[in-house]
Amino acid sequence: MDKEKKNTYDRNLYAWRKANHICVRCGRRKAEGRYTACLMCRSYNSEHCRKYQEKHKEYLYCRNNKNRKARYNAKKAAGICVRCGKRKAESGRVHCTYCLAGNRRQRENARRKKGIISHQMAFELGYCYWCCKRKAMPGKKVCKECHDKSVITMQKARKKKKQMPDQYFRLATNNFWREEQAKKKPV
Repeated sequence: MDKEKKNTYDRNLYAWRKANHICVRCGRRKAEGRYTACLMCRSYNSEHCRKYQEKHKEYLYCRNNKNRKARYNAKKAAGICVRCGKRKAESGRVHCTYCLAGNRRQRENARRKKGIISHQMAFELGYCYWCCKRKAMPGKKVCKECHDKSVITMQKARKKKKQMPDQYFRLATNNFWREEQAKKKPV
C-alpha cells in the first residue's frame, strides 16, 4: 500500500470511528461523551505528554519563548495589540483600548484580593496614589516616603541624561529653535 492510499484509508477509518463513537486511537472501546478517544487512551496520552514535557522542558520552553517573542515583535511592528492581536494598538502603546482596560481590571481585582484599595479610591480617600498605604502629604498625591523615592529616581535620571554622550537629537533641536527665533527677531 503506497503512502497516499494509506493516508486515505486512515482518514476514512478515523471518520468512521468518530461517527460511530468508537475510540479513534485503539478502536476497541467506546469513546466517551464529547471526546473521540476512550478513557484509557486519553489517560495514557495525558501521562505520555506529561512525561515528554518533563523530559524536554528546557527545549520546549526555549522553542515556545522564541515563538512568543517573534509573534510579539511581529504584532508590535504591525501596530496591532500584542495581547489579543485583533485590534489596533493605542498610540504609543502595545495594547488596544479593550486589553488596557482588561489589564487595569485584573490589577485592581488582584489588589482587592490582597486587601489593597484601588489607586483611584486611595486618592479620593486622601491616601498615597502609589503605595495606597499611607496618607498623602498636604497638596500632593503621594506620601513622604514615595515622594522621597521619586525625587531620588528623578535625580538619577537627570544625572544619566547629562552623562549621555550621544545627545545629537536634543542639540540639533535646540539649535534649530534658536535659529528660528533669531530669524523672527528684527535686526
